[in-house]
Amino acid sequence: MSLSISIRLRVALAFTVLFCVALTLLGGGLYAVLRSTLRDEADTALRERAAQLARASLLRGDTNLDARNLSADIFVLTPGAAQELASPGIFARVLNADGATLAVSSGVAAGLPIDATSVQRAVNGHATYRTVTIDGTRVRVYYAPLYVGRSVRAVVQVGESLRPMDHTLAGARRLLLLGGLVALVGSLAGGWWVTRQALRPVDALTDAVARIARTGEFSQRVPQTNTNDEVGRLAGTFNELLGRLTILFDRQRALVADTSHELRNPLMVVRGNLELLAHGPPPAERHEAVKDAIEEVDRMTRLIADLLFLADADTGQSIARERVALDTIVAAVAADARRL
Repeated sequence: MSLSISIRLRVALAFTVLFCVALTLLGGGLYAVLRSTLRDEADTALRERAAQLARASLLRGDTNLDARNLSADIFVLTPGAAQELASPGIFARVLNADGATLAVSSGVAAGLPIDATSVQRAVNGHATYRTVTIDGTRVRVYYAPLYVGRSVRAVVQVGESLRPMDHTLAGARRLLLLGGLVALVGSLAGGWWVTRQALRPVDALTDAVARIARTGEFSQRVPQTNTNDEVGRLAGTFNELLGRLTILFDRQRALVADTSHELRNPLMVVRGNLELLAHGPPPAERHEAVKDAIEEVDRMTRLIADLLFLADADTGQSIARERVALDTIVAAVAADARRL
């Protein structure tokens, strides 16, 4: 058994599905832009700290990159460097070309893993970003070459906890999901209400047509609005159909009445002739009675043919017209009347 779903519900569901797709695309785009923006801000902060540390080394002019001086530079350039990953502070470490630590800003920075491939790329003059996880917290790490003169003498490794960014993104996800759920419920209710209002004239039209079909009073008409919208045109079409049905039923009633009248006279003549034959009339009268009965049967045959002709004419078939002898028809009708 097929499931019957009303047009109102189908339209509301279709509107909700389309709204859900649009909302998903919009929310996904906003979330992607927010995540990209926060990531860019974190990368920019890391680049700036690495550049400041490199400039401090260049201003000092120390070609040996003394660990004590580097530690002092890191302390100045990362004020309040946190010891916890929950802080948005930046952690810094300076590595030599072999990946050994020359200076470090904090214990957290000392715990940052060292990616040998990124260190080697920085030694070759290429900066690299990496995202690592420490104690369940994501940390964004930036490897940059530290130039002394025109040669790379060390690698700057700076990192920043992404926990604040992750918290912001998690809040954005919750807000988008909650807002999307509320919007979907609202769209479903709104779509149901809009379709209900839009289909109310259709319901009224359906009730009117059902009432006419139930009572058989085809002379009635369905209410028609003055608007030229779909419902107004449908009501006009129904009224035109009812008008044609009224004409057809009137013709049918007239045809039945005329047919009953036209068939009654020949049948009466045939019956009278048969009753006459039952009494055993003389041969001349018997021959005349049989002749009259045959003529009336032929007349009924022609009448039936005329009815079929009228039926074909109602279907729109072409009609061939020709002249008839009116005096012959009048004489035949007078003869029938005289016998009756």
